[in-house]
Amino acid sequence: MLDEALSLADSSWIYLIVCAFVAVDAFLPLVPSETLLIAVAALAPTGRPHLAVLVAVTIAGALAGDGISYHLGRRVLGRRDRPPRRPRLRAAHERARRALARRGATAIITARFIPGGRTAITLAAGATGYPAAAFWAHAAVASAAWSVYITGLGFLGGTLFEDSPLMSVTAGVVLGLALGAAIEVARSVRRRSRGRRRTAPTAPAVPSGAPEPQPAVCAEAG
Repeated sequence: MLDEALSLADSSWIYLIVCAFVAVDAFLPLVPSETLLIAVAALAPTGRPHLAVLVAVTIAGALAGDGISYHLGRRVLGRRDRPPRRPRLRAAHERARRALARRGATAIITARFIPGGRTAITLAAGATGYPAAAFWAHAAVASAAWSVYITGLGFLGGTLFEDSPLMSVTAGVVLGLALGAAIEVARSVRRRSRGRRRTAPTAPAVPSGAPEPQPAVCAEAG
């Protein structure tokens, strides 16, 4: 992938390739759009590709992919008015609906930065009938934030080794992977902390005004 990025960096085709990869990644997360984008952005300090154009096409591709995933969820998963029959699917459907109803903007924007989260939340938004206007607004913010974040990582790696394109690409990819791993570790620690708080036993509440229990005193037989 690094060799391909280096050979295509001087061509305008790189913008179309990046846009397509980012779009397809919305509903086919096996496509490594983050790695490709970081590798290409690491070459931006040389002037090819142009950083502003790269950010723009990334936003366009991300928004297009989100829209496709949303409509797939609405047409395929949410084409019936009743929830799924299977208990597990029905429970997942209901959890997604409640999460989007309570904090739709936060869910859509933060899911962009979680591996696999983009696909799950956009499909769920379509399947649960999340309002299209609100979805597009939140997806636009998420696409812009993610695009600046990912291209910024690649650009930062490129500035560290500007005289060596191959090293700049490698540095950008390694930096992106390291930050991604750090985010996953933080999320895992947070989930475990929440789980421990939920399972921790709580002391029974004492009714207001009730006398405090007194220690039992054993009377000696006279």
